[in-house]
Amino acid sequence: AFSSVSMAWNDVNPVPAFLSTCEKSFLSLPSQSGAWRVENSQDGTDFHFNWTESGVAYGDTAESSSTAKISLQLPNGGVSQDFTVDFSPTVRWGINFAAIVKVKRSGSQSTGIIYIPGTRTYDPTGRSGDTHASERIGASCANAQTLLTAASLVVAQHGGNSVAIDRLHAACQHLIERYHGRMALMEYMRQQVIAVAVDASCDEVSFAEFVASRIGQYKGDVRHEHTRKYHMSYVAGPTAQPPVEFFEKIAAKEDVQQSMSAAQHRAFVDLLSRKSLTDSREVDRGHGDCFVSSIVVVGIVLTTGVIAFFTLT
Repeated sequence: AFSSVSMAWNDVNPVPAFLSTCEKSFLSLPSQSGAWRVENSQDGTDFHFNWTESGVAYGDTAESSSTAKISLQLPNGGVSQDFTVDFSPTVRWGINFAAIVKVKRSGSQSTGIIYIPGTRTYDPTGRSGDTHASERIGASCANAQTLLTAASLVVAQHGGNSVAIDRLHAACQHLIERYHGRMALMEYMRQQVIAVAVDASCDEVSFAEFVASRIGQYKGDVRHEHTRKYHMSYVAGPTAQPPVEFFEKIAAKEDVQQSMSAAQHRAFVDLLSRKSLTDSREVDRGHGDCFVSSIVVVGIVLTTGVIAFFTLT
């Protein structure tokens, strides 16, 4: 079952400006999650997924749309774990996440955590100057990653294994490639679901270690200069820090003063003027983290699916 806990920051004890720049895109999920439906059958559970994405794709000048469809037959066995969505903005590995999903495993005392990016989350795998996938995650990209992650958790909740998760992600790969470009982020979200909610091999998957495993791919690429800076701050410790390119991108995209308190905006401006983040108070949740080696998802399996509405309660 899904449940939610809502906790907000306030001006009495303002959070660092870095943390407050993240919107809770997960709140928009109920209106979007009609992309799937779950049906019981004699052989198990049938999961039907149908998601149409639209926008201006890479290389195009006009809007278009494309659809991902897939049906998965999941085994009997019922729900083996509970997911609680906590809407508290969270900093982990120096990255501002919009929400976390707490995974309570059946028969276990441990609780796993899956980190959910939102609008204005820093993406260390993003590309400077990219029309879709820059350092700053936008609303469309955040919603797409959230929808796919939520659908993956529904599959896991009904007994789906890593193969089922991989098939779902493979079916959606072309949508992320065409309209969002955040393939690395998609892979990180996939790894989180499999490691934490499916295999229960660890309590959380480190985004910083995920970036570290790919840092060689970015060597010499000026679009990933910010990635190198982030990685170096992680190696140097004690906490990773987002580079100034991230904050400059936020400032260029919108009037952040409208969405911050006066104290938060002063802190944000100070970050830009100092060209570094010195007030990053990372949350240490006391969970053992792990890193899952990157696996390339190949092949796209498309079958018919029907849209139905689903609401997190």
